[in-house]
Amino acid sequence: MNVGEDTVMPGVFAGGALTGPMAIGSMSRYQACGACEHMARLGARFIKEYNVMADKHWTGSKAIGPPLHPVITWKEEVGNRHRASLFFQQLAKRGHLVHPEGMNLTHAHTDADIDSLLAACDQALQIVSSAMSSHSRARSSSMSA
Repeated sequence: MNVGEDTVMPGVFAGGALTGPMAIGSMSRYQACGACEHMARLGARFIKEYNVMADKHWTGSKAIGPPLHPVITWKEEVGNRHRASLFFQQLAKRGHLVHPEGMNLTHAHTDADIDSLLAACDQALQIVSSAMSSHSRARSSSMSA
């Protein structure tokens, strides 16, 4: 890729004279240090390992999206908003503030960061799965009464 030739530069309304050269400079630095490849590797790893965990816990959750911006999704069922809310609250309690619309990986993130996030996700998914089981049992017993 030739920076500035093979790259689409976004337009802006104010300060446009500086954004082009700044973007080219940033992209050149990203290329030189392998930042995009690093972030893509971490994101692909997160998506793959999260999906294995989500399948294990039967929560209806899945990680999707481009590796540089993974998004954790939930099946469109009644109550999915509550499961997602519980999940993200549990992540925050474990020190990971993840936006429901996706994560922005950076060159500063490390494999240790992904390990920590995946461990927190596993614990949060376990809690969501347990809450789903409790809700299902409570609903079943109220219907049979």
